[in-house]
Formats: sequence, structure tokens, C-alpha cells
Amino acid sequence: MRKHPVRKFLGLTVLYAAIIVGIFVLQFKSESIISKAIGPLHISIAQTESDTNVTELKNQFKVTFKGISFSADDENPVVAKTDENSAGEKLVLKSFDETSLSASFTFNDGTVLTFHTSKADSDGELSVSARISDKFSSIEVPYKLSGNLTSEKLSKSHALLTAKKGFFMLTAHDILDNTVQFTKKDSVAMFVTYDPSKRFSYSTVVGLEGTSRASFDAEARRARDKFLSETEAILKTSAADSLSESAVTAYVAEMASRDRYNEAIDSVPESLRRENHRTYVSAPFFNTLAVMNRSLVVQTEQYSSMTASAVTSKNLDIFNIDGISDFIIREKKKSRITNLLSFPAQMADFKPTVVQAAGILNVYADLYKNDASVASLLEPVLAKCLDSIAQACSLENDAVKINNNGAALSVRQTIEVGNALAKYGDVSSKNEYAQTGYLIMNKALAAGLNVETAASVYHILAESNFYYPHTQILGYYGNTAVWAWTCARNISYRIDAENIVNIDIDFPQGLTNHIIFNGVPTFHGKIEIQGQMFRTDPRFETYNSSGYVYQTSTQSLLLKSRHKSSKETVRLFCDPTDSFSN
Repeated sequence: MRKHPVRKFLGLTVLYAAIIVGIFVLQFKSESIISKAIGPLHISIAQTESDTNVTELKNQFKVTFKGISFSADDENPVVAKTDENSAGEKLVLKSFDETSLSASFTFNDGTVLTFHTSKADSDGELSVSARISDKFSSIEVPYKLSGNLTSEKLSKSHALLTAKKGFFMLTAHDILDNTVQFTKKDSVAMFVTYDPSKRFSYSTVVGLEGTSRASFDAEARRARDKFLSETEAILKTSAADSLSESAVTAYVAEMASRDRYNEAIDSVPESLRRENHRTYVSAPFFNTLAVMNRSLVVQTEQYSSMTASAVTSKNLDIFNIDGISDFIIREKKKSRITNLLSFPAQMADFKPTVVQAAGILNVYADLYKNDASVASLLEPVLAKCLDSIAQACSLENDAVKINNNGAALSVRQTIEVGNALAKYGDVSSKNEYAQTGYLIMNKALAAGLNVETAASVYHILAESNFYYPHTQILGYYGNTAVWAWTCARNISYRIDAENIVNIDIDFPQGLTNHIIFNGVPTFHGKIEIQGQMFRTDPRFETYNSSGYVYQTSTQSLLLKSRHKSSKETVRLFCDPTDSFSN
């Protein structure tokens, strides 16, 4: 070999090359890249195969959509934080799931990142939602732009992206140089086509006169003053019988907020208190609870039927039904609610009208305040809802005009759209949506409302007026809610160490309210009110004291609560249980 150094060199080169090739062959035999296309979404994930032929995901994925890509690996991972100042913890990809329009990535802490395209073709627009685990408050996801996109950051949460053939808008809680930040409160990012000449931008409204909460409160107060004076005038005439139950209920609530509760009750003519003129809505003021509870039972059954039908037919109108948020919260632990809240994101062509989009935003905001995990089921479609409303809006003379496919919205619908934007802006901490909502409502209110229209939106005008009859969730026995239809300031429901149910009712001293409790288990007639044991009596509402009736078939406790003090306690001696939770 010494005489043939060239032959030795060539031999070693071949040997080393064979070793290197062998290493690469073994590596690529055990590692592979999976590529998928979901409409305009292009996804790649890496996986490895063990010696026992078991495959598992590597901590590596990439999602590309029209020039923007979101990705993560061991060197540039998704990072979760407990607060803004924390160093953060690297998340590791554990599983991947897909539907016809979305791809979801689940990480080691339970956080789920979902990429959703609104359509399966090139017209689709992207929304990215993060369901962050209880351990953290925010996550940051790495992203890059392709070479044909340039970025101009308009604000902390908005970036205008320019391409050769048009513009895109990227929105998120915070858009950093290389990452997009999501929080539990602001968990959706959007990447949508933007046409500056045609598209309304929420950010253009910020700072205009009439966009503050204070300005809305002032307009709402003027509307309430006008409603009260006009309703009082009608009640003194023969036209009183023309008032709807909605108007009478709003009137009593408004009078009560001005310390005129008993005066309001007495001023309503007997003809408007009769059972055939009322439903459960006004029951907290005008008693006959046993009869009124029948209408509440019927209404609950109708909600059940309508939600089942909506899931089957994919009818988005369900989110505009009065009281649907309360029903969803009551039934939130049941699978039918999961189905209801999931179907919008599963629609192949999700195109909500302005009113439907507002309904979804309104329900989302209501649910978020009660249970963010339930609300999260609607997050994949929030971006499209906001975009649908924006497409119908234009800014003219410092007022937002809404074009509903060529038709004007009613005053009530306009106020409801504005309220939905304001509520969503509040829960997401995105001021541009809140300010747009207030401006829309303020312009509608400034034009003046008639009595019935004011009554139909009274819950918006007087959001904090507890006297307006409302649902209060008290807890759950397993999946079944305990809840009250009431005008009380607050009600609590707790089980003490002796397994006695204590119901604490907060209502002004000297006044009487009537409460329908549902989901209350039998207490075998053992009930204590104001420190005394009471017997049931079908005539309980006619006495000048508190009283009750219990309906076993519906688990309904019908209670007249005459307050000797502002806080009264009712004690129920129910059977012991360990299934109750607040």
C-alpha cells in the first residue's frame, strides 16, 4: 500500500462515502415529512419511526397560506408565557388533527393551535385561533413572510402586507418582528384580503366623536328618559292596553332603577297583568308563578328544538334568537351545545349575513364572560364575522353606515350590531371594535326610538339594571343547571357542611319579588324562610308574606320573596349529594 498512495486514498474515500451514505439512508428511513393541502392551506409536519415501527411526531411543523407561513421546531419553538415579563416555556408538538377546512396542532401542555380557511378554494381567508392551557396566559408563534410580501405595521395589532397583485391585512393581539402573540382574552389572528378603496377598516373609526363608552352611556340615558316619559303618558290613557309585555317589563325595571318600584307595579292596569296578556318574562313583578312557569318550560323546550334543527340545517339564525346565550350557558355541559357551537366552523362555505355575524359575536362575548373554554368553539369563525360586518360598512360624515345587501337594517338590528361589536371589543381588549360599536349605537339612538323599539333594546340601554328580569346561573348538579329567572340583585346557592342548601337573595328591603328556580332537587317539603319552617300553599302569592310552591315534575321552586331585610336566606333540606358544583 505504501507503493500505491493514490490507490489507498481512493479506497478510503470510497469507504468514508459509503459510511456517510449509510448514515443518511438510515436517517431518512426513520424520519419523514408529511405534506397536506387543505384548500389554500399547505401543511408539513415531521415524524420519526422507531426500531419497533412506531411513528411519532417531531416537534416540527409549517403552515403556509398565500405568502405567510407559521412554523415551529426545536430551535424556533412555540413559546408559552404566564405573564408578559416571564421568560417563557417551549411547547412541544404532540398531535395533529384536520377537518375539511382546518388543521389543529396540540402541544404537550394541552394548548391547541387551529388554522382555519373560510373556503376550500383560492378565495379562502385565514383565521388562526389558540386555545391556551390553564397553565399559561399567552403564546407566541413564529411566522415569516415570503419574498413577494412587504409589511407595514399600522399598530400593535394590525399590519398591512403588500403583494404585487394586491394587499392583505394581518391582525392579532400583538404582531412582533418574528412572532405573532395570542392571549386567552385575544386568541384569534386573521389574514385577509384587503382593498383600501372598498373595504371599511375598524381602525379608521378610532378617536372619532361618539366612539367612547361615556358617550354611549349618555345617549342611552337620554333614550331611557324619553322611553319612561312616553310610557308613563300612555299608561294614563285608553291606549295603555296597546303596550306589549316587553314595554311594560322595561317600564317597571326603569322605574325601579329610580327607586319607584312599588309605584310602577301599582301604575300598570289590571288588564296588562292578566295571565292571558303575559308570559314568564314579567313574572318577577306580577306573580302567578305556577301559570307563568308553564310558558318558561315551553320556551325552554323550543330552545332545545331550535338548536337541534339549527345544527341539522346549519342555520346561523339560531344565534340571533332572544335569550339563546342564557340557554347555551344553562346547557353548556351537554353535547348538543358542543354541536351547536361547532357547526359554524364546520360549514363548507361560511358566509354569515351582517345580522348573523353580529349574533355570533354577541353569543361569543356572553359565553366568554361565563366560560372561555365553551366560547372558544366559536373562535375559528370570529374573523369572518368581523369581516362580514366590515364589508357591509362604510364611513360617511363621521358615521358608520351599514348596507345589508342593499337593504337597510332596522333600528333595533343596527343597535344590536353595534352592541355585538362593543361587547366583542371589550372581551378581546380590541378598542377599534368597541369604538365602532359605540359609534353605530350612538348614531341610532340620537335619531330617537319609539316606545316599543326602546323596550326591545332595553337590556342594551340599561345593561347594569338588575331589576330587568334575567337568568342567573347558580350551579350544576352534574350536567344539569340550577338557575333562576329573577329581578334580584344577586342570588347565591351553596350547600353547607350539613348538606343543607342555602339560597341567599339580595333585593331591596321592603320590596317583594317573585322568583322561578329551576333544577332544584326535591327537599321533601322541608324549607326554611326567614328563619321559620314553611308549608306549601297554592295561594301563597295572595298573602302579605313570603311563600312557595314546588313542582316536582319540572324541579321548579316558585318563591315569593318579601324582604324584611335586603338579604334573605332560604334553606332547603335536600338529600345529600356530592355532584353539585358552582
